[in-house]
Amino acid sequence: MAKTKSSSGERHVLSKTSFIKSLQCQKQLYLYKKHYFLRDRLTPKQLAIFSRGHSVGKRAWELFPNGINAAPKSSMQYEKALALTQQLIFQKYPIIYEASFRFNQCLSILDILTNHGGKLEAYEVKSSLSITETYLMDAAFQYYVMQGSGYAPKRFSLIIVNKDYLYSPDFKATDYFVTKDITEQVVALQPLISERVKEAKHTINLSNSPIIELGLHCETPYKCDFVGFCRKKLPQPNVFSLTDIPAADQYALYSQQKVSLDQISDDDLKSASAKIQLFTHKDKQIHLDLPEMSNIVPNTAAYWIWESPAMPIIENHTPYMSMLLGVAIKKLNRPNSIEFLFLKKDENYTEFIAQVKKIVAENNMVSYDVGDYSSIFNVEKAPVDLLEWVKEKRFYHPGIMGNYELSHVVSTCLPKAQFSNSNGKISHEEFLKAELLKAMAEERTVSNEALLFLKNQLLKIESLWNFLMEIKS
Repeated sequence: MAKTKSSSGERHVLSKTSFIKSLQCQKQLYLYKKHYFLRDRLTPKQLAIFSRGHSVGKRAWELFPNGINAAPKSSMQYEKALALTQQLIFQKYPIIYEASFRFNQCLSILDILTNHGGKLEAYEVKSSLSITETYLMDAAFQYYVMQGSGYAPKRFSLIIVNKDYLYSPDFKATDYFVTKDITEQVVALQPLISERVKEAKHTINLSNSPIIELGLHCETPYKCDFVGFCRKKLPQPNVFSLTDIPAADQYALYSQQKVSLDQISDDDLKSASAKIQLFTHKDKQIHLDLPEMSNIVPNTAAYWIWESPAMPIIENHTPYMSMLLGVAIKKLNRPNSIEFLFLKKDENYTEFIAQVKKIVAENNMVSYDVGDYSSIFNVEKAPVDLLEWVKEKRFYHPGIMGNYELSHVVSTCLPKAQFSNSNGKISHEEFLKAELLKAMAEERTVSNEALLFLKNQLLKIESLWNFLMEIKS
């Protein structure tokens, strides 16, 4: 397996990431390569998913311990990484993490490579419970690059998360992960990969972006990074502001040139909530149809913090099973009545839930997104969920524009409301959850930044509740 000429040739123009983007949309590929600055900003949720993938990938190294990490230190050191991978393979080093390969201007960085007497086996890790078509194409691209550079693996496998894994304080990678041999599938995909690589390279060499209309491909398998740019010239609001209709119906109306809301009628929509949303945008008036509050009158605002960790940390929990990290509560219209209850490291989860249940029993709560409340607590006394009210169009403000995040809804309804400045350190629930998990792991108190964020969330819920009760009366 001597080093081939193709493996040390021109710099790459395609990576796994850009290749997968090309499968979704050639325009997305072009913009990603030529006009990256136009990309939509990544959401905190997307950043959390990427972080989760990296952490799960590192734990998979425990299946193959004592390997060498051959990853490039930066985007400027691919040549060194390629040379190191080739050197380690030549030396028959048994386990290599982040092995780099290049062929036909395509770069692949494989999660794990094993070498048994010169016979290579490739492993790609996914923090998922199942294998998707996109994962197969990803793996097939890597096989294409490895084979072309002279290092075709004898076997190619995907390592995914075992959906039946139960938490254990003594983590074993062999229990948590499942390995699936997909060699036959990736080999069968090679002719298609070759054609798609050719098409992608042609797109990259174009002098102008290919003209591709908006369509359902903008949403699958992932939301396109440039969908905001491609919709920039559409009238506001537009058909994509109608978030209560499925994406397929949105794009169907768009293809019929029903783009502005004036071009859309009630007959074009199926659900009652979508029709209310359309009417509210057209009428530019707040829609109000609040339920009767004769049975429960809230006296407390509550903010629930739920997490679904890829690697469970609670007894009898499986991967991605929901758990309660904590709750913050505040007596309505009583400034100094905020309380926090957080799950601590090694705390008995049943006892923690019992503490929260006691608080629930003593209060009538109003929340914004109760999450998985019904999976643990008595649904007969569920908090009033203002998010549910907004989504079901019991209440809807035209300025919401389908964005249901608490901060956006409050700033829309109460533009003059002011809250304490958190300096942006914890500005979203995903950052909050990361802080709470870190505090648990380090057995320390929760940071002041997190407490300030929670205080602001409670004040926003209280402000929104008071606003609704005021306009209702």
